Amino acid sequence: MSHAQAEDLEELAARTIAEHRRNRGLSLTTVATASGVSPAHLSRIERGERVPSLGVLLQLTQAYNVTLGELVGEHQPGSLTVRHSVARPHPPAAGVAYRPLLTQADPGIVQIVLVDIALGTKTPPSSHPGTECIFMLEGAVELSIGTKRWTLSAGDTIDFDSADEHVLRSVSGAARAMLVIISPVAAADAPTDR
Repeated sequence: MSHAQAEDLEELAARTIAEHRRNRGLSLTTVATASGVSPAHLSRIERGERVPSLGVLLQLTQAYNVTLGELVGEHQPGSLTVRHSVARPHPPAAGVAYRPLLTQADPGIVQIVLVDIALGTKTPPSSHPGTECIFMLEGAVELSIGTKRWTLSAGDTIDFDSADEHVLRSVSGAARAMLVIISPVAAADAPTDR
């Protein structure tokens, strides 16, 4: 992906995240309270000054009751197939790229995301309600949860409480993992300004 393409994705994601809030008539404070993301950080994300981590994106999906793809502008109503040749990864952040595999799933149940981590880089710290399962597809990563660390290689699987802050770091070449995120959120839990 070229630098210009990455900037286009970042701009689209920022614009779409802002539209979700405005279309619902919600204030930054209301969304911040519902998502756990500070109003200042949310404002910077909406203005395109910050690229959100996967954890922040997941917190916002729960606050708005939308899928990850819908949150960042990838959802096309009626579309059930995402072809590899046209699928767009989420805005990359320092050697990490996320690609949602489900675009129609209920965001309160499950989301499946491919994450690519370049050699020597790591994901931003992430925490969100629910359970996360990591299935390593290629390479090896170190998973850090608090002071505990696990090394995962291709074929390894681990699941954990994703409310605990976690980080993945590539430890041998580029790594690719599939994340399955299960988060119990009901539509009634979506924020309102009423």
